[in-house]
Amino acid sequence: MHFGSRGGAGAPLGFLLSASLILSASLTFSAGAAYAQSAEDESIVLDPIVVEDGSPQASRRPARPASASRAAPAVAEPLQEPAPVGTIAEDYNATRDFPSSLTILDQSLLEQENVRDLRDLSGTSPNFTAFDGGGNRMTQFSVRGIREPNYQSAPEILPSVAYYFDDVPALTSLSRVSLFNNLDSVTIKKGPQNSDYGFSRAGGVIDVRTPEPSRIATAYGTAGFGNYDAYELSAGFSTPLVQDKLYASGDIIKDTRDGFYDNVATGEPYGDKDALGGRLKLTARASDTTTIDFGLRYEKFRDQADPYILDPLNNPDPFKVDFDRPGHENIDQDMQYLRVRSEFDRFDFMSVTAHQGSSWSYRADASQYGAPYADFIGTTDEDIDTYSQEFRVASNNAANQIGWKGGLFLARTTMDYEGGFLFNDGTPAGPPTIAETTSNDVSGFGEVTVPLTSALRLGAGLRYDWAGRKGSNEFAPPSITRGDEDYSAFSPSVSLLYGANPNVSYFAKYARGFKPGGFNARTSTFSPFAFEYDAETSDNFELGVKTLMLGGKLGLGGSVFYSKFHDYQNLTQLSPSTFGLSNAQSARSYGVELESAYQITRAVKLFANFGYTNAEYDDFRSPLGNFSGNTISYVPEFTAAYGTEYETESGFYFLGQARTTGSYYLDDTNTAEQGTYTLVDLAAGYRVGRLDASLFVSNLTDQEYVVNSFGFAGPGADMGTIGDPRTYGMRAKMTF
Repeated sequence: MHFGSRGGAGAPLGFLLSASLILSASLTFSAGAAYAQSAEDESIVLDPIVVEDGSPQASRRPARPASASRAAPAVAEPLQEPAPVGTIAEDYNATRDFPSSLTILDQSLLEQENVRDLRDLSGTSPNFTAFDGGGNRMTQFSVRGIREPNYQSAPEILPSVAYYFDDVPALTSLSRVSLFNNLDSVTIKKGPQNSDYGFSRAGGVIDVRTPEPSRIATAYGTAGFGNYDAYELSAGFSTPLVQDKLYASGDIIKDTRDGFYDNVATGEPYGDKDALGGRLKLTARASDTTTIDFGLRYEKFRDQADPYILDPLNNPDPFKVDFDRPGHENIDQDMQYLRVRSEFDRFDFMSVTAHQGSSWSYRADASQYGAPYADFIGTTDEDIDTYSQEFRVASNNAANQIGWKGGLFLARTTMDYEGGFLFNDGTPAGPPTIAETTSNDVSGFGEVTVPLTSALRLGAGLRYDWAGRKGSNEFAPPSITRGDEDYSAFSPSVSLLYGANPNVSYFAKYARGFKPGGFNARTSTFSPFAFEYDAETSDNFELGVKTLMLGGKLGLGGSVFYSKFHDYQNLTQLSPSTFGLSNAQSARSYGVELESAYQITRAVKLFANFGYTNAEYDDFRSPLGNFSGNTISYVPEFTAAYGTEYETESGFYFLGQARTTGSYYLDDTNTAEQGTYTLVDLAAGYRVGRLDASLFVSNLTDQEYVVNSFGFAGPGADMGTIGDPRTYGMRAKMTF
């Protein structure tokens, strides 16, 4: 099922020009109205381009421009009562000086929208969709035609969307697995952020931040309950240890529920989840201008492996399974980091030194893969270690002066993999597949910003990436068992930001994206895949406008984008147990995004966003066939989100929203297609004093939809994972 037509290979330039004209025409009234509101201002001098600080945000809004490298205030103000939803004008002022598309969810909205992990971010921004990553905690993203590989069970698969947690990058999809508890904000920035982050990818960056500590002792406790015997207990604190010098903060969460599936073999629910996580941070104010943070994070997930459902698009009862060996899927995460943030007279500086360790142990009844595997247990064990060092600097010059920013990034990641099958008694069914990869990354980046006039600003940046990759396995000769290769690239970026009127901002940006190549460490020369796959590059263009009108009550924004990919990295399944990365010679995507918010009254706000993407392979001669002209799989034709927020001064609040995902293909042959579906979420609560109690329901209509699909059972017998059914519950939070 489709919303409109996918269209053919229409001229991208023609599309961009047409869309730009339509976009400009639709916003002409906005610009005129905005100008009328500020006719006394002949021009406006834009604020200097600064970097995002760590102070709490007040609403669903874009983050401050650019890199998050500015030193945050030494210590945040004491925790206050939850702030009301920010005004449309506040949202606009926070985003107008950033020459690209971005969205931020603050702590209040993260809780109201029941965002508990990365998958819950799906649809919060146009053309931003989350899918299952081949493991029940792993998430892969599809952003503007840039689709991450949908199977994580291989050490060589790396993300196409960067992820940062308190300025620490996660360089693998497994390392991104995390519980979202007591977060300050989540920011989504689309497109390459080459001058802002050490780890940059063409899909953009997800920037997650925890609250700064408070000047006075505070604490909170949360209890939640729901269907499927779900419960959540969490608590946290923030306190000064030495007033104005040393502070401590921490959080802990326990989150568990029964599985969504009925297991006919045991008569019990299947797919149980159990998670325990904690964070601790010490913050030292070394001087009036320098803050030092030492952070620890540990998370433990003890789950039953999510099942793969046969023929998920047509299965009449996809939540019924027959497993006599439930197995497990265990993930352990640990992180340690040291962050130094300093403000000097002319520039700000940040250094982040970090280590992350991740382990994944998977055991599952292999009968789900088809009859040949009925007497086996599927196994996977993976261990990842990443050491990273990042430096960032940024000027803090006046608005009429030249600004600059830059940084240096170094990282080393080792990944060890062992997978295969066991007989039901636990003895090996054959030799396991053992693979190892080592990744060394070095990046240097910088940007200069020049005010051409009082209203026009030009930014020019350059980035250099060097990546060393090693891969090896234990396949018997004459198979190729190891490789060693370097990949490097210069990636320029150029942006223009124009704001002659305080209520209208136009931007244009070009940025080159780069993703290193590597090795298919789990394949041999007997497979159609080459042992090595090439680096991926892309040219990314975006034009957009942001406006404020009706006295600050209505905000509108829109953009058009076009990306051309060279050697687009694509994951293909060769057999029920063999996957490999290959390169499509060329691909492209283009589309449009619209966002709006209308503050009807002080208590009522309406919001909506819409995104359309056309993404196709121009030239893709895969080992399995010629897919040139086919639509890239797992790229929804469109996304839309719309709803209302209601909050009274007495403390009552309500959030209702619907998120519609357009149809998308589940394979490169474009034969299996998930139709358009809509998820409806509701939340209502009441705040009185320091108590916040709420009710919520997610997927109100119990919509069934497929979030991943493979050919585990053989050709023509697809197996996939299903999105979460309807869940509901209540949650209460007490702040002390």
